[in-house]
Amino acid sequence: MILSQPIIKLSKFNKEIILKDLNKENFDLFLLRSIDSTNEECKRISIKKKFLVVSANKQTSGKGRHGRNWLTPEGNIALSISYEAKADGPPISLITSIIVTNALSKSLNEENIKIKWPNDIVFRRKKVAGILVEKEKGSDLSKIIVGIGINLELSEEKESWWGDFSEFKLKNLRDEIINKILKGFEDYLERGVDSWLETWESKCMHLNKKIVFIKEEKEIEGVCKGINSQGHIKLDFNNKIHEFESGEISIKGVYDY
Repeated sequence: MILSQPIIKLSKFNKEIILKDLNKENFDLFLLRSIDSTNEECKRISIKKKFLVVSANKQTSGKGRHGRNWLTPEGNIALSISYEAKADGPPISLITSIIVTNALSKSLNEENIKIKWPNDIVFRRKKVAGILVEKEKGSDLSKIIVGIGINLELSEEKESWWGDFSEFKLKNLRDEIINKILKGFEDYLERGVDSWLETWESKCMHLNKKIVFIKEEKEIEGVCKGINSQGHIKLDFNNKIHEFESGEISIKGVYDY
């Protein structure tokens, strides 16, 4: 059963702004009043164009990495982008973090929006955006679903490590931010991202800094030396560079609590 409620009058979304300067033939766009999860909606809809895009004014049952809840109150960004591709290539979660950071930086004219490995978007040491990538494998191509949640303005009832952009009054720019993200994906699938690894590292908030990370419930201190071509983090400790993939470790002490 599809739980979405399509907007009859696009008063809360401006389709022309969202699709500005994009090849409109590439995008199957669904703008919704409320949804359980934009990622789940993408799973329920077949891809008919290059991109299937679902965005909702409110999301009630979104999920982040490791199954954590990600709620999107009315007026923030809940966006999922789905397309078909082969499973190889750069890690799309890290590519997405570059695309989202670029979109926000341009909209805010603010360069201090950073990435916490692997793909959390951080501003003033608070998490302001999250990314969840899911894949449904096919015989040749996989259905890639990229979920993006951005906190434009949250209420006071929020986790201590969550931040938002309320001081910038970005709700009026929501559709422009979505447009910039879609443009980033269109460019990526057409041309790729030049020097994506170096670009990601230039946006990493803890590159060449000492961090504490947790592995198997044990705290270890090391220096972040960047990532490899698979997106695994490189940490310098015990006089050696160690590489870990997402899920093997977690970084402690990056957010303010």
